[in-house]
Amino acid sequence: MCALENLTIKAVRMLKAAINSPYFIALILGAVTGLMLPPINSLPFTLALLTAFFYSFLRLAPRRPALYSYSFALGYFLTGLYWIGNALLVDGNDYKWAWPLAVFALPAGLALFYAFTAFITLKPFQQASSFIRVILLAQSIMIAELARSFLFTGFPWNLMGTAWADYFSTIQLASVIGLLGMTWLMLIVSALLAYGIFSKAIKHKALAICTAFLLISANAAFGYVTINSAPKAVKPNIHVIAIQPNIPQSEKWAPLYANKNMQKLIKTSEEAINLAPDKTLPILLIWPETALSYHSTEQRDFFKRLMVRLTKDLKYDVSLMTGALTREINAPLRQYDYQNAALYINKYGEIIHSYAKTHLVPFGEYIPFQQFIPLKTVTGFSGFKKGSGGEVFSTGNGLNFTPKICYEIIFPHEIAPTKAKSDTKEKEYNAIIHITNDGWYGNSSGPYQHQSIASIRAIESSAHVFRSANKGISSLISPHGRVLASSNLEYVGYASSDILLDNSNTSIYIRSGIWIVLLLTFFPVLAFLILNDYKKRSER
Repeated sequence: MCALENLTIKAVRMLKAAINSPYFIALILGAVTGLMLPPINSLPFTLALLTAFFYSFLRLAPRRPALYSYSFALGYFLTGLYWIGNALLVDGNDYKWAWPLAVFALPAGLALFYAFTAFITLKPFQQASSFIRVILLAQSIMIAELARSFLFTGFPWNLMGTAWADYFSTIQLASVIGLLGMTWLMLIVSALLAYGIFSKAIKHKALAICTAFLLISANAAFGYVTINSAPKAVKPNIHVIAIQPNIPQSEKWAPLYANKNMQKLIKTSEEAINLAPDKTLPILLIWPETALSYHSTEQRDFFKRLMVRLTKDLKYDVSLMTGALTREINAPLRQYDYQNAALYINKYGEIIHSYAKTHLVPFGEYIPFQQFIPLKTVTGFSGFKKGSGGEVFSTGNGLNFTPKICYEIIFPHEIAPTKAKSDTKEKEYNAIIHITNDGWYGNSSGPYQHQSIASIRAIESSAHVFRSANKGISSLISPHGRVLASSNLEYVGYASSDILLDNSNTSIYIRSGIWIVLLLTFFPVLAFLILNDYKKRSER
């Protein structure tokens, strides 16, 4: 009995020590911050939680800053990316056993970026002032955000600047510095607020807090001016309809449901076309990712027959942008190569443009190092052949667009196309057509986060985003990120609106790339390193 009592006392002490440790506090703060992502997307709460994270760093002075940063990132990704595991729970999926890997291993792996950058950045400054260390912790997280955006195919989902989109005016600066730049601003503002609260010196306290609020105010003022100086809309020149068929993932590829699924797409499209307010305008109809398969597209005259029906025998000027699973014979390997494609079909049923997804999903569309990992992809195909890069297409009615499929929309550095086609001017585009299928993730945070990212891409590019999701949220988004029309999650429907296309608003961010972000991220670190080295030399 005495031994059991001693064991219980030791367990309670260990639990208290764990709860009071800075690493556990960082884990909880990260987890709650992850919960503030879309659909909640609260700017005040995100700022408060990040400020608490930096304040705890100053107040508790953890001996292992790398572990402190790792703990926060682990909590952030556990709650922010929990929904990824849902893809493995779809009926008929063979990889349900891998659910723990998706839910726990991915966050644990991503958090390593934050541990590594914190270790490298803070190691030379162990004796530095509180101000320098908290700013460098913020910069280390920013470096980690950059690293995970590019390395190992990249995964810039849920960057910490996302919360600025909570208010329309506070996200407009993304047209200059991008979402990565907004992430830097979020981290610096939070670190300054934390230092202001922590500092005992009234002068330092006031300067830090005033600087933080000055940055917030300047950001909001820029957004207000940008929104109110935008040209007023005149007569639209195109009507856009994004169809959402809401086909369950378990039925999407079942032969038994093939005709039913096709009729759902056509009937929903016909309903939307009939309700278009001005049928003299060209109508762009958008179907979601892999809405069609090669069973349909390889049929003779399939698109001609389809467009005869959708245009009412050419009564309406309707064109179609659709996702399609296509294939071609790979003769040397004696197998088919599949492509996740987007096809643009004119009113006569002719395929005018085609694009193949370039940034494929690891394990979903291909297996990395497949010669060493003999597994099928989660989608069930032998793997997809990647496309040749981003492109700009022109339709001849004022629409210059670049297509993006599924999670390609999350990569800001890949939105600017690598090549232009069909007489487009200097690779400029006025719309991003985004087709996706969020049916893998069910009624979770994932589709809301995907929609939020698409809105921010519109601002970064100063271009419309026309988004069609099989299951998810279909929407039409203005160049300022305003949702002009949208459908509801997990409902059959469509997003429909008259649109004015403009070719004159290429953003500063698209023209300059991420050079501004790199300057904001690395210049303070290099400056502190130089000053620190100079200080050490002076003391010798």
